[in-house]
Amino acid sequence: MAGEREDSAAEAERKALEALVVDNPDLECLEGLVGRFNVFEAMGAVNQEVRHSDFLRFLLDPNASHGLGDLFARRLLQAALAAAGRDLLSASLTPVELCVTS
Repeated sequence: MAGEREDSAAEAERKALEALVVDNPDLECLEGLVGRFNVFEAMGAVNQEVRHSDFLRFLLDPNASHGLGDLFARRLLQAALAAAGRDLLSASLTPVELCVTS
């Protein structure tokens, strides 16, 4: 019985952390403010897919000179995990784990 309560408490904590990371309106607001700038428009490359692919490759490379490390890849995976739903995914990876994994 104590084990079930601990599992339930752990699940509640996981859900709370996931909501903080994935569904946080304050973070989304900040991301929206940053999102107003469109680098592809600034470069005149809105309709040039090869450049888009090159830029995504650059962002996904944790060793590239952008200084983000693996942050872009982790945020992309967080969004994908949240969108796919827990039923479709392995229980071994959650959006919260992507925040604490380097």
